[in-house]
Amino acid sequence: MKKTFPLVLTSFCLFILAGCQSAAPEIQQYIEIKQYDSASEDYKTLATETRATDTRNFLSTLDWQEANIAKVHAPDYTFQFSNSATDVKSATYRVWLNPSKDKAEIFVEGEQKHVQLDRQTSAELFDKLVGQPLTAVN
Repeated sequence: MKKTFPLVLTSFCLFILAGCQSAAPEIQQYIEIKQYDSASEDYKTLATETRATDTRNFLSTLDWQEANIAKVHAPDYTFQFSNSATDVKSATYRVWLNPSKDKAEIFVEGEQKHVQLDRQTSAELFDKLVGQPLTAVN
């Protein structure tokens, strides 16, 4: 009897502790997308999307190169990843479109990563970012 009491007490405490724990809150992933407005020479927020996981996975498949780029004009778009658990945002992704507006070039600020996309990959990127083809965004 003396040996079973501590076992029962420990089991009871573990049972109570397990019942008191709540499930961890679901963390939402976001992408804040901004488009450059040449009239006001400022960025306007296009959308705050929740397709962050798909977009991150897509970006990880690209063939990134190390580069330090200086562009003459402001990027056409910028986007950053964030989540509902913290106010910290990811590095800023800067996107320039070619004059035909059918190919994109991305530079990741702070990481010195750069990639030039072909037409198809550019279209996929904008489909993931804003849910529309690149031709509809312009």
